[in-house]
Amino acid sequence: MAETTFDIKTMIKWGLALASVALGAWVGMMQPPEGLSPQAMRAMGILIWAVGWWVTRVVPEYMTALMMCTLWVAFKTAKFTTAFSVFSTGAWWIMLAAFGMGAVATKVGLVKRIALWVLTLFPSSFNGQIVGLICAGTAVSPFIPSQTAKGAMSTPLAMAISDTLGIERKTPPAAALMVANFIGFNIMGHIFLSGSFSHYTLLNVLPPEYQNISWGNWLLWALPWGLTMAIGMAVALMFFYKPKEKLALPAGFAKQELKKLGTMGKTERSVMIIISLCLLFWVFEWLHGISSSVVALTGLSALIGFNFLTTQDFRNGIDWPSMVLVGCVLNMAAVLKELKVDLYLSNVLQGNVALLGGAAVVLLVTVVALVYLIRFVFINMTSLTSIMCLVLVPLILPMGYHPWIVLFVVYSSANVFLIPYMSTQYMAAQGGVRWELAKHSDVFKGAVLFQVVALAGVVISVPWWKMLGLLP
Repeated sequence: MAETTFDIKTMIKWGLALASVALGAWVGMMQPPEGLSPQAMRAMGILIWAVGWWVTRVVPEYMTALMMCTLWVAFKTAKFTTAFSVFSTGAWWIMLAAFGMGAVATKVGLVKRIALWVLTLFPSSFNGQIVGLICAGTAVSPFIPSQTAKGAMSTPLAMAISDTLGIERKTPPAAALMVANFIGFNIMGHIFLSGSFSHYTLLNVLPPEYQNISWGNWLLWALPWGLTMAIGMAVALMFFYKPKEKLALPAGFAKQELKKLGTMGKTERSVMIIISLCLLFWVFEWLHGISSSVVALTGLSALIGFNFLTTQDFRNGIDWPSMVLVGCVLNMAAVLKELKVDLYLSNVLQGNVALLGGAAVVLLVTVVALVYLIRFVFINMTSLTSIMCLVLVPLILPMGYHPWIVLFVVYSSANVFLIPYMSTQYMAAQGGVRWELAKHSDVFKGAVLFQVVALAGVVISVPWWKMLGLLP
């Protein structure tokens, strides 16, 4: 029976994949409407095929992305320098440096030490550890740009806390700690520019004059959303997952775990200094004027030069498939802009968006709701955000909206995990403990709470964004 089910699923998947090829070919050969060229139709046909293969995952996502850019060149819709333009930008190299820094910080134990130190600041009760995990993850987030890596490396800590509290695995209280861990180490990364490698590359989708957003400005603009997420999820988890009996860690649990790590050695201290200096230079870029990419590559060079990042680390510690995937996905912006596809789609939608544009709250709530729906079929968060920015940014700019608003609202809202397949980050987090800590049926309630709180965070941020001049 299982084999039959597998065969049926495989047939459906390949059927949809082949249908996307047929649909893409049909669109590519259509007579272009006014405002588009035959080259634009071929480019959109290739994009439709790529989206179909991203959804069905018949081949690795990065392979589809690489084929997409190659086909754009092969079918003469774009020059090679346009179809692969992102790989020569500072954003892609910042992403590479950030991956390298994260790999070293994890290897030397710096990330675990920071997380445990933050946990020592909170009560040993169940509620205290809920708050502690969210805050520990938030403290670690700027240091590791890979949200997938953060999820996988942090859940063992959550499981250790759960076991020490005496919570039975795969029960609702264990799921609460799992969700708190995921919120802290994954979701809270959205408030830091360095919290996700995709943040750097997604900035390339925005118009050139809006791409130079500093680390400090990103944090300032995202602050109300982040506070709403941290406080809202902590309170919600305490209320909806309240254990029947009183639970508490043994006195000094986090301090004992820190003691097991020993004192900070020379290597760990040196890595901390290098990464901290990079963060400081990113925060104060407005003051010294040194490009973030120069700072990032200088930090990476220092880590390599002092042999903290070895050749083996560089080969295995950096997520090269993600580097290729994100780079290729973001090349859509250059190709579709050159072919004026973004302007055409914006003109088509202009009337509908104009009806909502007068009320920022209504427009942004509509965008969030649309993201929630699309995520059931569109798995890749970065490509979804890129496409929505390409379509929406030309529409909202004349209304006085800063395009970062669209980028942030779409990407942060896209982190849904109602169903495991919707989030590779969530699956990596569960995989970090081999799915032994929590059942997804228990996590589901937390996933719903996240979507409610994320939407509330957008609504609460609107007055703040208006005060800062990001909204009319």
